Amino acid sequence: MAPNRRPKVTFVNIRDIKYDEGDIGILQQAIGKWADEVSPVRTPFNALLKLVMEEIPGFLQNTGDPDEYADLVILILDIGYLCGVEVRQAVLDKMQANRARIAMQR
Repeated sequence: MAPNRRPKVTFVNIRDIKYDEGDIGILQQAIGKWADEVSPVRTPFNALLKLVMEEIPGFLQNTGDPDEYADLVILILDIGYLCGVEVRQAVLDKMQANRARIAMQR
């Protein structure tokens, strides 16, 4: 793909998305277990500090770099893992609340 060209995105209604066992919950567990091996003494605070001080600035300097985006997602999923948050369910619940809030505003 040429630099600065975004892939074509097809938008779908989130209610139509079907989830299977290969979803973000599996990815979150894999990331958390890998991070347990390479950095067993990390804390949610330290992971969040790394996100804010290192990874977000790196992303802002290289917004077209998929690796920078992946770094953000990896750390966010790991922070959820460390805090015992099932990110998949939290996102689905939040999207449902957002839909309800927007529907009430209309």
